[in-house]
Amino acid sequence: MKRKVQFVQGNYYHVFNRGANRENIFREDENYLFLLKRLGKLSCEFNISIIAYCLMPNHCHFLLRQNSEKSIIDFMQRTFNSYTKAFNRKYRRSGTLFEGPFKAIHVDEESYLVYLCR
Repeated sequence: MKRKVQFVQGNYYHVFNRGANRENIFREDENYLFLLKRLGKLSCEFNISIIAYCLMPNHCHFLLRQNSEKSIIDFMQRTFNSYTKAFNRKYRRSGTLFEGPFKAIHVDEESYLVYLCR
């Protein structure tokens, strides 16, 4: 299924996802730290700026800026796939962790950008 949002260099995006069946995607502090480390490493590789984030037990939000032609799509897929594999291995589970592919909204108004950073 094709995404409605087109990811373009120099633009900002509100990216979010939640756990399958609204279950927790973070069970302990170590889970949050693992995801943040992966985001930091991969953001350098993909030249993505992480402007703001909010991690909650069953979902997460990110305000991202795409700084090059390397897509937020590939960045988020790598991030969520590696997180899911590590989470499943740690808790001896299998299958999907997230509800589906991440969702994204193009941030094209300054008021929305400010709102996301609050």
